[in-house]
Amino acid sequence: MNKKKFAVLFFLLFSVAGWYFFPAKPDLYRNAYFSPVVYDRHGVLLSIATAKDEIYRVYTPLKDISRDLIKAVLLYEDKYYYYHFGFNPLSVLRSAWSTVTGVRKMGASTITMQLARAVYGLNTSNICGKIKQIFYSVVIETYYSKNEILEAYLNIAPYGHNIEGVGAASLIYFHIDAKRLSVQQSLILAVIPQNPVLRAPDTEKGVKRVFEAENYLAQKWKNEGNKGTEAVFLPLKVYKMSEIPFRAPHWSRRMMKDSGGNIHTSLDYRLQKELEKILSDYVKSKKIKGVRNGAVLLKNFRTGETLAYIGSVSFFDDSVQGQVDGVDSLRSPGSVLKPFIYALAMDYGIIHPMSLLKDIPRNYGVYSPENFDRHYKGAVSATDALNSSRNVPAVELLLALPDNAFYRMLQKAGIRKLKSADFYGLALALGGAEITLENAVDLYAMLGNLGVYRDKQRMLSKESAFLTVDMLSKNPFEQKLSRYIKKDEKDIPVAWKTGTSYSYKDAWTAGLFGDFALGVWIGNFDGEPNHSFVGRTMAAPLFFKIVDYMKRRYPMESREIALPYGLNLQQVDICDGTFDIAGKYCPYSFKSWIIPLKSPIKVSDIHRLLPVMIDGGKRACRYEKGKTILKVFEVWPSDLAAVFKRLGIHKNSPPPFAKDCLDEEEIYYGKKPEIVYPVVGLDYMISTDDGSENIPFKATIDNDASTVFWFVNDAYVGKSLKNEIFSWPAKTGDFVLTAVDDLGRNSTAKITVRSSK
Repeated sequence: MNKKKFAVLFFLLFSVAGWYFFPAKPDLYRNAYFSPVVYDRHGVLLSIATAKDEIYRVYTPLKDISRDLIKAVLLYEDKYYYYHFGFNPLSVLRSAWSTVTGVRKMGASTITMQLARAVYGLNTSNICGKIKQIFYSVVIETYYSKNEILEAYLNIAPYGHNIEGVGAASLIYFHIDAKRLSVQQSLILAVIPQNPVLRAPDTEKGVKRVFEAENYLAQKWKNEGNKGTEAVFLPLKVYKMSEIPFRAPHWSRRMMKDSGGNIHTSLDYRLQKELEKILSDYVKSKKIKGVRNGAVLLKNFRTGETLAYIGSVSFFDDSVQGQVDGVDSLRSPGSVLKPFIYALAMDYGIIHPMSLLKDIPRNYGVYSPENFDRHYKGAVSATDALNSSRNVPAVELLLALPDNAFYRMLQKAGIRKLKSADFYGLALALGGAEITLENAVDLYAMLGNLGVYRDKQRMLSKESAFLTVDMLSKNPFEQKLSRYIKKDEKDIPVAWKTGTSYSYKDAWTAGLFGDFALGVWIGNFDGEPNHSFVGRTMAAPLFFKIVDYMKRRYPMESREIALPYGLNLQQVDICDGTFDIAGKYCPYSFKSWIIPLKSPIKVSDIHRLLPVMIDGGKRACRYEKGKTILKVFEVWPSDLAAVFKRLGIHKNSPPPFAKDCLDEEEIYYGKKPEIVYPVVGLDYMISTDDGSENIPFKATIDNDASTVFWFVNDAYVGKSLKNEIFSWPAKTGDFVLTAVDDLGRNSTAKITVRSSK
């Protein structure tokens, strides 16, 4: 074999061996963990924490690093970076010569070599280590582009203390992102990695040394024709390690809990600061009443975004256990959740917003709920019962709901640590299950979103959710709250509800206004009872302080809660005081919403035209011309009549009968409606089941009546005048048809509708 062939064979064998033994592609970040960094919606830095290895290190893409910083680093560390293949031969020779001759020691490490030392954990204080460093720098250059290498270096270079990477250094020393660094800030950061221990710029000695190095670099910067050096010597604010931001602390801590890297959140820090001040000032003003803490949560319910999150009045105050998160702590909500019982009751066709509910003493075995004021109103509308937080009506509605519907709603809402439904019993209506402030705000946001909860699951019908908000918007402003509400504040719809825990440990107010869902909590984390902790008098003023601030910052033009398009709602005349459809003798009525085919409404039969003896004024069995006159009286059920009497509430009740009228019931009450159409016993056939085909309803009524109200399966469907026909959009199935005249008399019939297909 001649020398030429041998040389070729040797080269091939060497190449194959070199390829086989050449190191695999290294992970440039294999020894690096990255810090969680939390920002608000506008890019304001809220907080930064150490990574798993206790180092502040923030991953920052090259495109997000200041161009000035990159130029300064290359100028100071590796001017010919883009022209060498991992190491600079001239620099290596120059460094070796200076070492041999004893002249000033000169470094020869390129940016790639410095990265190789960090990635492979090399000891480069000896010749062997230097050779390895050069070799591995070639390895890195083989696998990665120049920009990838430069990016990695800038993310793991040392910047003093336990800070690595320009991302963390710019946030900690200057409280800004690396992309926004000025020329002077860039020059300062560029010189730190060469001597990070002595050049950390947050100490007196470090500032002196770093500015000396910066002045040298600034001159080189200027000689290269770069601009911006005219500001280099101006005073520059450098923050200390003790000044690392920890804004919106409970929110920041929560965001960091399960996340790393850069966390861009929906929080508005400017708004957060304002609400923190409102809460702090309010708590200070109530200190004499034993108030030491509170929490506030504000969300945009349309987007689901959290705008302000205040877990306590002072995170760093151990005397009030400030690090406890009041937004995420389980507490007894009192009556804050009552609206959702009413909403479910409307969905199940148990009530409508103005249904008559009985607020009277009740005994449920060993459980006898009382109202907060220990008084009873007797007959109240559902809206009044909700807004005045009557306990007995809420318990009655809870009992009427099928299949533990309210408990199942709490389960769907993700309430933590729920015990069984039997454990709570009827106390569930009055705050028996503990929830967080966030749970409350999310549930109210669900009402604002027409029944859709945060994870897009539907909990209520659109109609029921809207009606609940409408009911809560009628919650009256008391005189005590007027000083917290600007002159025109009452014109802006605020749907709100308060709550007081059973043992006076928690005062709540939650509600909706504009696009916002707001919840506030007042209490102390030590759990000590305080009779001042009443939702309406302690939490509501803080709630409306925030509403007023938000109104001024975010102008809200709406003056009423508008009915969304497409809702199946209808307005009817409701008799004032009896809360059923206004009959012929109802003296006063008003408009109210119902859900057709669902709301259980009936014609009011409280006001009745009754015959009274002219002589003696007693009640007659029948009308007799010349002996009796007809007068309108209120005929209330016996249980409500007893409450009215006990409370001293005067009702225009009829006088006692002049004689026994038991056998004259029909004469006394009049004739019931007689259903003519549909004909009882006949099956009606339709070709479609979409409501496009009608079945006629008609009834004959007594002469003293003028209107027939029609119900199908107890759901109101419409009305017709005397001798008129009402057309019902038919569907297949078995139905109970009820005709009620405007004097409250009724009759029923069963009908069957079948498909002709």
